[in-house]
Amino acid sequence: MAQYRQINTRSPFYVQLPTAQPRIELNLRVWSGDVVTDRPAIATYTLEKEAVGGEATFEIAELIRDYNQHTEAYNTGAVWVETSLNDFVLAATFTTYLATEGYTLYKDGIQHNGNSWETDFCMLPADTDGNYRLTGANLISSKFQVMVNSEDSVNWFYTTTNKAGVTSAATIIAPTSISSEMIKTYPMSNTFDRYNFNLDGEIFTVYRDVFDCHKYNNDDTLSASYLSGLARPITLHYVNKFGAKNTFNFTLKHTEEINSSSDTFNRNVMNYSALNSSSSLHASRKRLTGSKQSFVINTDYIKEYYVSQLEELVLSEYVWASIPHISDNLLPVNLEDKKIEKKNHLNDGLLQYTFKIVTASEYINTVR
Repeated sequence: MAQYRQINTRSPFYVQLPTAQPRIELNLRVWSGDVVTDRPAIATYTLEKEAVGGEATFEIAELIRDYNQHTEAYNTGAVWVETSLNDFVLAATFTTYLATEGYTLYKDGIQHNGNSWETDFCMLPADTDGNYRLTGANLISSKFQVMVNSEDSVNWFYTTTNKAGVTSAATIIAPTSISSEMIKTYPMSNTFDRYNFNLDGEIFTVYRDVFDCHKYNNDDTLSASYLSGLARPITLHYVNKFGAKNTFNFTLKHTEEINSSSDTFNRNVMNYSALNSSSSLHASRKRLTGSKQSFVINTDYIKEYYVSQLEELVLSEYVWASIPHISDNLLPVNLEDKKIEKKNHLNDGLLQYTFKIVTASEYINTVR
């Protein structure tokens, strides 16, 4: 199998061709499915540009991003991209990428087709030891994703270790040519302590830190509240810096609000037949212009390495919430907070964060 570079389409990605010719053509194909059999016969975009200083440069991320469609499903958001650069003298140069709706920071430098890149990596920010961690809660499954470029069915594999310290047999990660399968999703339930990955010599571990929603709660109605969902955590699923999805559990207190906006208008309530007006009718009528359901959610006291995940949450454009007492489905929400104070143990001691999320649809269904 070929090795495919992952590019982040929320930040610019440049493809460049050195040439002595005056004009360069770029044929750009974008598609999902199989890298070979689903490749479109006709280019999605064809661009031409004059060479300047012996080279031509195209920025393609903005065009690709239209095709990175995300839903709450973890196998969405990745597409194949093929660039074909042609100076009409030498043979065209073809390159295939896997694109996600991630981003790079300004300090990371510019993405371009001459960069070095990683073929296999965990799509989470690393902790201080070079490993990775997820928040967990009782009976709530956590999820994370890994970019895997398997070339054979031998050297790409993982094991799991449970809470009792027992490690499983190795599970092979077989090669694939399907865009939705290049980024693998791994769930972590209550039985998991960690995943141990060996991806052709790229070795890393993903741990699960379990937080107890009720360690500060002595309410004797807790069992009933847990069954109803009121005492369970709110879990956010979001698209992170790498264009992958992962979860973050908010295990302390959460509160619910219903907000409405309205205006008023005056109307004539006179009965012209009887020449009277009824005092039971609204002469000044309220008209509801919007209604939103919102939640204030709180993390437990967390380790410093989780601050990077919360930063990516604030910068995410796609967030879904699992709210057990509201719905069994993931609800699309928007994070109302527009900034995050990056706390650390040296200055702040115990670290704890509060956010407000708002449903991405009106509370009252007014769409006709």
